[in-house]
Amino acid sequence: MDRIKKRGMIAFVSVLCSIIPMIVGCGARTIKGLVPAEGVVLYQEKPLPWASLSFLPISGTDGSLRMSSAMTDENGSFQIHTQGNPGIFPGEYSVTVEKFIPNEGKNDLSEWQKQRNDPNFKESRPEETLNVISAIPLKYSNIKKSGLRITILAEGNMDLTITIK
Repeated sequence: MDRIKKRGMIAFVSVLCSIIPMIVGCGARTIKGLVPAEGVVLYQEKPLPWASLSFLPISGTDGSLRMSSAMTDENGSFQIHTQGNPGIFPGEYSVTVEKFIPNEGKNDLSEWQKQRNDPNFKESRPEETLNVISAIPLKYSNIKKSGLRITILAEGNMDLTITIK
């Protein structure tokens, strides 16, 4: 899979993993052991609206390895959900944050596809040809590179602050 398809697939899957549990939540089974958790995401010391968050368990989650997710609102605030249920298991989590915005670059994807059919076209694809670009550094969308961690207490956390630079 070339780099462009892989990057697009990662973005697509990330958004799905964050949004689907919230949509399906209406018919979801209640999960015992979840505690409430909410907070705010700050980017460059300002609230980050409309970002997608994923919480991957590291330890202490009562044997459950369920991923949790959240979406920030217009004020950068979020409430964590697990499989459509409000809340998250207590324990330590690695966190990813993603926010994609429309690309205002000079080329769009259809133009890149036309160029790709040209036999003289080189397979490198500059960032400005993507339909969307990350509004924050891409390292925060990578679980191994984000460096973001949170600890959820047994009683929950209602004042989490996730700060990215």
